[in-house]
Amino acid sequence: MKDAPSASFATECDGNILSVRYTDGTVVRLHLSIYSGARKYRNGMGNFVYPGPDGRLLPSLRLENLRDGLEDYEYLCLMRSGIEKLRQQNGDPGLLARAEAVLAVPQSVARAVNDYSSDPSHLLAWRARLADMIEALASMKVSEQ
Repeated sequence: MKDAPSASFATECDGNILSVRYTDGTVVRLHLSIYSGARKYRNGMGNFVYPGPDGRLLPSLRLENLRDGLEDYEYLCLMRSGIEKLRQQNGDPGLLARAEAVLAVPQSVARAVNDYSSDPSHLLAWRARLADMIEALASMKVSEQ
């Protein structure tokens, strides 16, 4: 699940899967198609939170993975924005080429929204490269101003 937002970014997908559990225990999973707007029932999302002591909600691993994936998506948006700014400023072409290469979601991480690696080392290595490049782009902007 944590790779799904990265795969969504790579495929320019702007749809989502919504899972709702009602108090009577009924679960409804809806998939909103980004192409037709049609909703289809789907299995597989599960709970994001579980009841804890005193009715307090506790996060599931799914929720933590979703949070990580959304943070990765934000990294990608920061990278895209940094690349655009560098391009507008006619910045270092070498840095621009390296940044664009890092922005591309590696096939070893995700090929599609439903086709991604189960090996976390690929995602973690790419995430580290993204973070390093975001910092490099940010330091270029500071030094040029």
